[in-house]
Amino acid sequence: MQRSYLPFFVFATLFLLAMPWPFDMATSVVPGWHTNIFPPLFLINILLSLVLLFVVTGYWKLARRDHKVSRNFFIAHLLLTLPQIIILRFSSQFFGLLMENGTEPFGIVNLETNLTIAALILFLVGQALFMLYFFKSRFLKTDRA
Repeated sequence: MQRSYLPFFVFATLFLLAMPWPFDMATSVVPGWHTNIFPPLFLINILLSLVLLFVVTGYWKLARRDHKVSRNFFIAHLLLTLPQIIILRFSSQFFGLLMENGTEPFGIVNLETNLTIAALILFLVGQALFMLYFFKSRFLKTDRA
């Protein structure tokens, strides 16, 4: 039986995409003040990275113990996780371009908020399904021929 490391590598790449790199922080220019101004979604980005770190570790452990990850489950988990990473990584650029002239064209702030909440719900559902799959495949005895 061949071990499948594809889920591990895919989610390791997503983990690196979701990592909050310190390039998007600004420091104060007022003399004597040493503060950092964090972007609005910085804390959510850190929490997302921690969850993805545990997912990467889970897929690695499943691959090491010769558990074959179901292709259908992997694709479903990837499709539930991907929208949140895309929203967190690229929404500021996309919605910033739409609001470039300072006006709000058609309720773009509400659209951004609704998309972020929907993607977060999909992400949480995907991680709950992964936890169930992980514990089921790790701790329940299955008959193998």
